[in-house]
Amino acid sequence: MPKTTKEITLLPRKKRVPKVSVTLLEKALFVVLISLLVVWAGEIYYKKTLKDNIEDLTTLVEDEVQKRDLNLEEKIYKTQERLESLAKIVPAHTYWTKIFEKLEDLTVPTVWFYDFQAQSLGKLTLDGFAVNHSALARQFVSFEEDSDITKVLLSEMSRAESGEVGFTFNLTFNPETLIK
Repeated sequence: MPKTTKEITLLPRKKRVPKVSVTLLEKALFVVLISLLVVWAGEIYYKKTLKDNIEDLTTLVEDEVQKRDLNLEEKIYKTQERLESLAKIVPAHTYWTKIFEKLEDLTVPTVWFYDFQAQSLGKLTLDGFAVNHSALARQFVSFEEDSDITKVLLSEMSRAESGEVGFTFNLTFNPETLIK
């Protein structure tokens, strides 16, 4: 048999571990890697939070939609349409009291009216008496010079037994004056 020889050494064997020297570049790469991991974990957490919030809001919206009273909504919509229609009608209402106030301001003291007839679009017929022709002429000028009266017609002049002058005025007022 052949003899095998083993070497025997009495000196202990040392394992040689190479010294690792960490350079500045390796440290920077390690910091970047850790930072990327933190950002990535934060992004995952943020997306999950957003997804949970969206689900919560969707649930709330669905609950509110189920609580809606469609009949009430329809009534509200129809009421709004009626109010809009009414708003178009109401402003066009003629306020005849403005004419009376205007006549009071424009009437000459020696003239008086005993009858009037109001018609649409601000047309007014006034019957009255004046103490003389001069007072009637002043009344005509008073009406003629007012910017709210667009047309003045004097007709049917007559002389009363007591000496007064009878007349009929046909006045047309600016419609904008009569509308509130």
